[in-house]
Amino acid sequence: MNDRQKVKRIVIIGFMGAGKTTVGEEVARRLGFSFFDLDKEIVAQSCFESVREIFDVCGEPFFRTREAEVFSALLRHEGVVVATGGGIVSNDLAKRDLESSGQRGEVVFLKARFDTLVGRVGGDPGRPLFQDVERAKILFDSRQKNYSKYASFTVEVDSKSLEKIIEIIASLRETNSIVK
Repeated sequence: MNDRQKVKRIVIIGFMGAGKTTVGEEVARRLGFSFFDLDKEIVAQSCFESVREIFDVCGEPFFRTREAEVFSALLRHEGVVVATGGGIVSNDLAKRDLESSGQRGEVVFLKARFDTLVGRVGGDPGRPLFQDVERAKILFDSRQKNYSKYASFTVEVDSKSLEKIIEIIASLRETNSIVK
C-alpha cells in the first residue's frame, strides 16, 4: 500500500466474544463510516429471527452461501466497517473476498486467548457453540491459523481496554500504517 492510499473499508474478524461488533461500531463512529454486523445483515435480509434459526431450518451450507453473498455486497462500498461472524474464515465462498481485502490492508483480526473468550461468552444461551466448552476450544484452535492468514493487522485484545483497541484500529485509517 503506498502512502497515498487510505484504508477505504475495515473488516473485523475473530472468534466469538472477541468484541468484533462492539469494536466495529465504535471504530465506524469515530471514522464517520457506516457499520454493518454481517450476521445481523444476513438475518435482516431473510425471513428468520436469528442465525441459529437459519442454521436449524436451512442448514449451514445455505447460511454460508448467504454469508458470502452479503459479505461481497458490503465490500462493494467504501467507508464501511464490517464485523464478520467468527466462521467467515472457514467459508470457502468468502475466502477470495477476505484475501483481497487483506491485501489492501483492510482486515483486522481481534485476537483473544480462549480463556478470555470463555469468560466473556461462556454459558451465554445466545452462543450455542459455547455450551460445550471442549467443542468450542476445538473450533477456536481450528480457526486461529486462518484468522492470521487473512488479517492485514492483528490486535491482541486480552489486556487492552476497549478505548485502546478502537484507537489502534482507527489509526489505521488516519496513518495508513498497516502492519502484519
